[in-house]
Amino acid sequence: MTGVACFALQRNIYQKPPRWCRSFANNALQKLRQAVEGGKTDCDAYCMLLLAEECALRTMKNGSNNNSNKNNVEKEDGIRAVKAAYDAAARTAKEAGMIQFEAVALERAGRTFLELHHRDLAQKYLSEAHDTFLDWGSEAKCDHLDRFMRHRMLRT
Repeated sequence: MTGVACFALQRNIYQKPPRWCRSFANNALQKLRQAVEGGKTDCDAYCMLLLAEECALRTMKNGSNNNSNKNNVEKEDGIRAVKAAYDAAARTAKEAGMIQFEAVALERAGRTFLELHHRDLAQKYLSEAHDTFLDWGSEAKCDHLDRFMRHRMLRT
């Protein structure tokens, strides 16, 4: 999960993230891609999650650089790509029986859409993450998500 944390850190400080952070995230993704290409199927879900994080970071960077109406189409294309990437990550984890990765992918999607100011999508993914963490048996994580959603949904 360190690769996910590095992508998340880059998103929080995307103006000038530390070089080690970019390097670590990219190295983690490269190693996972190699493992998947080598036939290691238990890495698929994590690889898909890192690809979704990479897509989200790219979309956020592009959105911060382009403020004109002309680029609204590009922004919406980016949103669709991010949604598709997180959906693929959650679906891959679910198909592999990795409920914890499914829950994390859904949570990361929800947090991403909050950052992208798509409140309805954020609520949808965070609610699905909550239910999936509950199915997994992680009541403490559900409590954390409940507090997070109450706090963030009131602020945005």
